[in-house]
Amino acid sequence: MGSIPRIISVDDHVVEPPDLWSSRLPSGLRERGPRLVRERGRPVVTAFATWQPSDDGEWADIWYYDDLVTPVSRMSAAVGLGELRWGTVIYDEMRPGARFQRERLLDMDANHVDVSLCFPNTLPRFCGQTFAEREDKELALLCVQAYNDWIIDEWCAGDGYGRLVPITMVPLWDVDLAVEEVRRCADHGAYAVTFPENPYSLGLPSVYSGEWDPFFRECAETDTVVCLHIGSSSKMPQTQPDAPFIVTSTLQFQNSMHSVLDFAFSGSYDDSELRSTVQSSESALTDVETEQAQAREEITKERKEIDSDLEAAKVQRAGKTGGVSRALLGKYDRIRTRRTQALYALRGESCGNCDTAIPMQRRNQMAVNGPIDVCEACGVLLYRADTA
Repeated sequence: MGSIPRIISVDDHVVEPPDLWSSRLPSGLRERGPRLVRERGRPVVTAFATWQPSDDGEWADIWYYDDLVTPVSRMSAAVGLGELRWGTVIYDEMRPGARFQRERLLDMDANHVDVSLCFPNTLPRFCGQTFAEREDKELALLCVQAYNDWIIDEWCAGDGYGRLVPITMVPLWDVDLAVEEVRRCADHGAYAVTFPENPYSLGLPSVYSGEWDPFFRECAETDTVVCLHIGSSSKMPQTQPDAPFIVTSTLQFQNSMHSVLDFAFSGSYDDSELRSTVQSSESALTDVETEQAQAREEITKERKEIDSDLEAAKVQRAGKTGGVSRALLGKYDRIRTRRTQALYALRGESCGNCDTAIPMQRRNQMAVNGPIDVCEACGVLLYRADTA
């Protein structure tokens, strides 16, 4: 048995280093850009995760970025933390593979994973929504570019090259800037970009508007794959406000259904190659169906001939077995179900099939009572040629 192929995982995440932005942004912007602070406090659950510092609260690592204050969630690095639940976490508590390349590669080996595509995590969110929501778009653009430089040049470089595939993000608030960033990242060897499953839900142009066409064309020209992460529209299905999380979790596949339908019917991509493939497949299918129809005709013809021969054989058999008892004929038919030949002549004093000696008394009985008997060794029917 061959070995089981290793997994190509297309939905992994990486925890951003604490100094990702503070070490890359211009010095004058580092106090406003994303920076990690460890402090005591309590999470305040609202539409977006917020944080209330408190001297008697629990320790947590908090992202501060202009007006945004958001704690690092346990759910963003849940592996190895025990109970799966909402809450905060500090970087020291995380499994090393959540944020260190060497340990991630070891974890991949242990998990039978060959290649991993890593989406953004807590601070940027799945497609960089955080940066699109900030007022200072110049700072936001620098943050997007800093993230892309890090994931290309560090996380997916060195020992991770070829196994850790970079998924970059774009400035969603400006299509022209998004085109430039796709081209810049492709020039640096990154050919996958995260994009909202439904940009309209983020207050952006819909995929039906045509405004994203330059972005899609650039992706096509640079062979960049557009990756849609479930939940990247910042909207999940909900039946009722007080329904438990398991309801939303179970229904979240609906987001993917919506995306497939939107992209399929939006005309956002050139489907000429797809149409050509479909036409070729339909033509090939027609050829196969024609061949199958011809084969069915041949089979039907052969079956009729076989049925006719069978009926003739039955008539011939009935004529030749008219004097044979039903019991003996039934015994013959049962033997024929497991053997190609059921009737053998005695060979001297032995069975003509297995050469087992037949006692003289039985041979004499065959001469007196009837010419046919059964070999007790192999079960075939025997007859004496001199009395047949």
